[in-house]
Amino acid sequence: ALPLCAANLAAIGAAGSAASLPAQGSREATAHIAHIGVGGFHRSHLAYVTDVLLTKQHAGEVKAAERWGIIGVGLMPWDKKMAEVLTKQDGLYSLLLRGNAAASARVIGSILEFVFV
Repeated sequence: ALPLCAANLAAIGAAGSAASLPAQGSREATAHIAHIGVGGFHRSHLAYVTDVLLTKQHAGEVKAAERWGIIGVGLMPWDKKMAEVLTKQDGLYSLLLRGNAAASARVIGSILEFVFV
């Protein structure tokens, strides 16, 4: 298995991954959201919705003046581990979406940087 990072996205896609991957070039932001505390709720809600918007903007489905990306900010001692993991994975992580009828996986690419203070 390939480690999840920006350099491996093309290879992960070519390997037949069932996960939805960020499109090449879709992770370029012109504006940023600084979010303090990048926990599970943030990653499964705000970062997910931002990723969906970035994907739609990149595909030309949504017109917007700015391309938003997220800078995660960690202040608490336990945020250090999150900073290490997200930095190693270039801010990428996988999100499992489950519904009543089906499940799908998506690699979220909206977190562009993580700063541990």
